[in-house]
Amino acid sequence: MMKKLFKQQEFFILIILLIVSSIIAVINPKFLSIGNIYSILKSTTVLGILSIGVLLVIILGGIDVSFPAIAAFSMYTSSLIVLNFMPQANVVIIMIIAIIIGAACGFINGFFISKYDFPAMVVTLGTSSALLGFMYTFIGTRINHKLSPSLVEFGKATIFNYTQSDGVIVGLPVAYLIYVIIAILVALFLRTTMFGRSIYAVGGDQISAIRIGLKVKTIKIAVYMFVGVLAGIAGVIHSSYLRMSNPFELYGTELLVIASTILGGATIGGGRGTVIGTFLGMLLITIISNSLILLGVPSYWQKVVIGVFILLSVSIPQLVKKYTTKL
Repeated sequence: MMKKLFKQQEFFILIILLIVSSIIAVINPKFLSIGNIYSILKSTTVLGILSIGVLLVIILGGIDVSFPAIAAFSMYTSSLIVLNFMPQANVVIIMIIAIIIGAACGFINGFFISKYDFPAMVVTLGTSSALLGFMYTFIGTRINHKLSPSLVEFGKATIFNYTQSDGVIVGLPVAYLIYVIIAILVALFLRTTMFGRSIYAVGGDQISAIRIGLKVKTIKIAVYMFVGVLAGIAGVIHSSYLRMSNPFELYGTELLVIASTILGGATIGGGRGTVIGTFLGMLLITIISNSLILLGVPSYWQKVVIGVFILLSVSIPQLVKKYTTKL
């Protein structure tokens, strides 16, 4: 039993998460305040949704670095469409528009990767660069501060409220619930459906997957489209949080999102990875970022600390597994 647990990356991440949280709580008791816990959970929402999409691509044996560009493009374009043509549209309509835009961008990635067998890194880098260039050319660096009222209200909506000792009311955003629902649905999808198991099969051994009759090209296109769909949702939520639409937001989050997925146990070669591992990986990285801010660590040192921590968190479990296998 213990030997089996030691082979699970998710188990290590959970242990590290508990140890890190305990140490930070001793150093700074504010870490365990309801307001800070809500703040941490809110911070995981956007990057967490993106990481679930990236998880599926990595299980498939691919990679996608275009999701921040797709999220920013979906976010900005959908907000402009709604503002100019249907300013009273509710947030569901905005989400649907962003999802369609994101899915179309994801389809482009999936089509070139599956149809012509182009390297996923090259294709998604190209898509990211093309979207970035498009926005520089036609939008510039303008930030849209005029959002649909329904989107602004959605960003303020909370599911749990708590009044702190200083009288300030803090709440857990409704958007976090969306993240949790997506995580549960994707976890069930991967475990219980034939299509979900097919993604593992393609990532584990593509040639064998073709031999047993799986429609590999269709699976690849569907997965990359799903990444685009989640990028669209994440982009809209990000916009509602900030109450503005910045065409160049979310750039630079690629490595953090991919790192959280790898940290959670997904292997870059494909065929392995879980939603719970990715969920814990993103939570761990967010807690470390949050605690470094509470401790007053300069932003440039924060990146160094997070990078070193990710390296240690990935390498130590691998060394333990190697050691326990020899026993």
